[in-house]
Amino acid sequence: SAEARAVDQLVAKSVKGIAVTAGDADTLVTSINAAMEKKVPVLTFDSDSPKSKRLLFVGTNNFNAGFAAGKAIGDKHGDKARAGISLFPGNDAVNQRIQGFKAGLASVAPGAKIVTEVNDEGDLQKAETVNTAMLQANPEINVIFCAHGNPATGALAATRNVGRDQGDNRVDVVAWAIDVPILQGVQDGDFTMTVAQNPYMMGDRHGKIAVL
Repeated sequence: SAEARAVDQLVAKSVKGIAVTAGDADTLVTSINAAMEKKVPVLTFDSDSPKSKRLLFVGTNNFNAGFAAGKAIGDKHGDKARAGISLFPGNDAVNQRIQGFKAGLASVAPGAKIVTEVNDEGDLQKAETVNTAMLQANPEINVIFCAHGNPATGALAATRNVGRDQGDNRVDVVAWAIDVPILQGVQDGDFTMTVAQNPYMMGDRHGKIAVL
């Protein structure tokens, strides 16, 4: 709602255009549509508001990226994959990633299962708490798919909290970012993998961007 108000305020200031990443796809619809009706072009980047009248969306094909992660996990665990998902609701990019992950997993491991999803609220400490509880309540989980950049280190801490960060009983953590701690964790073998975006290319002025 604060983001929607910010869009409204920019329109009131008579800006020539707005670029916004939609933290919540539906909440922004009214403000984006109002801006477009007042001839202020709006584009979304990184995370879309597909029900709005925005001019265009620039960003990663989140479904395909999630699909790649799901397929990789399916290739590793096969039908024995039991995944928990760490997310925050309302974000179109997160929704697309999860749909892709499920489809990618099913494409190579039809017997694999998504056990449950938890709301980490986009917060690192919350991610540790809810993922710890998820693992305690669902000991069959052997994979945590982090559907955005914030929960990965919290999810990794959760595996340590329940003693499942090493050995045959280890829970694989799939991260979503290329922050230094995550890259270091991949190098050290703490994270099984990460999905990388290229935000620089989303704004590249030479047109090397995906416009969907």
